[in-house]
Amino acid sequence: MDDAFSSYTDTDGDSEAAFLSDGQKSGEEGAGCCRCCWCCCKASTLLVLLLCAGWAFRQPLAAHLARRGVAAAELEVFSVSIDGLGGGKLRPAVVARVARPSPVDAEVRMSRTILAAEVPSGIVRVGRLELPPLQVRAWEDLWLNLTAEVSIDNLTAFGLAGQRAVREAESQWAVEGLLEVRVRLWGREALRLEELPFHRAVKLKGLAGFAQARHPVTILDIKEAEGHPHRLETSVAIQIFNPSNLAASLSDPLQFDITQRNRSFGTALVHGVKLQPGRNAVTARFTLREDAENAEAVRAFVLGYVRHELQTVTMSGSGRSSQDPLLSALLDGLQLPFRVRPPEGNFIRRIEAQVGLVQMQVLAEIANPLPQEIVLGAMDLSIREKGSTGQEIFRLTGNATSGLGGEVLKSKAVSRLRLSLRTMDANLKDFFLVGRLVEDAVDGAAVVGVRGPLAITVRPSFHLMLQYIADNVTAELYCPVVCGSAHSMFNPATWFPSD
Repeated sequence: MDDAFSSYTDTDGDSEAAFLSDGQKSGEEGAGCCRCCWCCCKASTLLVLLLCAGWAFRQPLAAHLARRGVAAAELEVFSVSIDGLGGGKLRPAVVARVARPSPVDAEVRMSRTILAAEVPSGIVRVGRLELPPLQVRAWEDLWLNLTAEVSIDNLTAFGLAGQRAVREAESQWAVEGLLEVRVRLWGREALRLEELPFHRAVKLKGLAGFAQARHPVTILDIKEAEGHPHRLETSVAIQIFNPSNLAASLSDPLQFDITQRNRSFGTALVHGVKLQPGRNAVTARFTLREDAENAEAVRAFVLGYVRHELQTVTMSGSGRSSQDPLLSALLDGLQLPFRVRPPEGNFIRRIEAQVGLVQMQVLAEIANPLPQEIVLGAMDLSIREKGSTGQEIFRLTGNATSGLGGEVLKSKAVSRLRLSLRTMDANLKDFFLVGRLVEDAVDGAAVVGVRGPLAITVRPSFHLMLQYIADNVTAELYCPVVCGSAHSMFNPATWFPSD
């Protein structure tokens, strides 16, 4: 009995222990589940609170992200083209790219948009800007090919900003205003943000004074020339290089004053300007006016041109440069220096002289670079050994006796002029000079310089007196009688002949 009781009690004890053990485990599992449920409830509550807060503050949050997106998005401007001006407005056609401006699809509208620009005093307002609505795709680049409208209300600021864009390699602009953003999700408008203030700086390539350090402005051709009393009119084709991505097409005529060495000597009238990136050919009408104040400047320019010299000419704008108020503001005070290089070749290219006992026959090749005949007038040119500062060999004097005065140089051609002068008029008095000339005559050719006054008339009636100077003029001297017999006298190699 005791054993049975003991066995029963043992069995009950084991069962109770097992029950207590299972209860403890169940309690622990229940406590773990409660903790998990509490954490889940807490997370859900926080998520709901965040969603509620996000919904409650969706406007400020989205507005902040939109403003940051506008300010931080990479902007690349490929071209800005202006086709005409009028009524105080610009209508630039803009091609640009904005790198991934938005993580969602959206339509962006701009209102009360202001265009500002950098001038010497800082960033100032230039005018009002109107742009069409922009359609933005999520995480895609925004490609712009649109026409904006700019209403200029500050002509002074516009003129200063435009001049900087012409002179400098870069110009700074800014766009600011209000945004209206309509966010679309799954094809429907999910959120609308209105009157979001924004500011965006824009950097544009400038014309850098037409980049003349690498691409000098060059006169390609003088198409027309006509001389009048105290006035020379020419039509000139000029090559201009535009290093920027700015293009412009202007139908209104533009007028500039032309100065050299700070002296005005004429005007330039430009019609139908079409300026594209890269090389451009522009036709200008140059009018050179000679009076008591600028006669020296006119002579210096014409002389430099016929001598094939690189010259610096400044085209100066003024308030009278255009009848359009926008162009007038842009050109007023604008100074554009140009390096002008005329066509290749000297005015006097070659001189041949044949010396006789009594007469000297001279043949001169003279090139006329103008598309108009030039009449040679009075002259007193000194032909000098080796260069314009060398010892004088002989003189060319234009008068009725020599037959040189009054000769006509054909337009854009090389004329061969013949004249005769007495041998005694040549400066052949120096013994050593005669020896050098004889040796040059035997060799056949030499290099000489030319200097002296030279009067020309551009037909029909533009008269000008030039102080002509030229070096490296090819010359040939022949004297079969005098020099041929004297060669052995002046050549030391013949003094002691060898067997």
